[in-house]
Amino acid sequence: MKYGGKMKKMKYLLIGAVAFVLIFSATSSIALVDSEALFILNYEPPGPPQGPTEGIVGVEYTFCIDMPDEVPCEPYFIIWDWGDGTMSEWLGPFVAEETVCANHSWEDPGTYEIRVGIKDGCEREYWSDPLIIQISKNSAPSAPEVTGPIHGRPGVTYEWTFVSTDPEGEDITYYVDWGDQCGGAEWHGPYPSGEEVTISHRYTFCNTFIINTMAMDELGAESNWTYFEVTMPRNRISTNTFIVKLLERFPNTFPVLRYLLGI
Repeated sequence: MKYGGKMKKMKYLLIGAVAFVLIFSATSSIALVDSEALFILNYEPPGPPQGPTEGIVGVEYTFCIDMPDEVPCEPYFIIWDWGDGTMSEWLGPFVAEETVCANHSWEDPGTYEIRVGIKDGCEREYWSDPLIIQISKNSAPSAPEVTGPIHGRPGVTYEWTFVSTDPEGEDITYYVDWGDQCGGAEWHGPYPSGEEVTISHRYTFCNTFIINTMAMDELGAESNWTYFEVTMPRNRISTNTFIVKLLERFPNTFPVLRYLLGI
């Protein structure tokens, strides 16, 4: 009877072990990383990595994740899945609660899921929750708006205001060619998007000039050109002066003087 009782106990233990294995298998799943199996055990995964949720094609961004706070399960190793078909190599070792960061950029616009695979010293391997990031193309800033005098006198310094807006809010640099062929064409900035920028210039001779200007953002995208006309006319003397009356009396004399005075 004693021997039979032992057999019954062993039978129950065996049935219990089989049931445990079946329950454990039903709550487990498998993920693949570069043909290597990551076994996701019955474990609460960490939250998503920290980082931006919007970005621009070709710009590198930084993402971070905190290691679990279980010191007995050190060391930790991680692998980054960037959602664009590329992954990092296994990185580590890291200690509990350590913050680990990595940089990445995307070549094409789209929506991507960033995940982190984690292996620890307790023989557990699992994925983090995903961080969703939207990557877009960089847009050029608007053509600059120019305000300021349209008439003036040679030798006097005047001010003109330039303003452009970048869709992504990037800083803007202005290229300004004053149109007088005096070597004054140059870049100004960078300035915040939408900020009015005042730039001064002095024309040294009489003529009609075209200010050519365009804006460029931090990533090199250039706006359309803006053209602003400025006239520096010849000075006219009062019609009450003796010289004007003299020229009116002798209309065919002093042609050079007439030209200089604009008469």
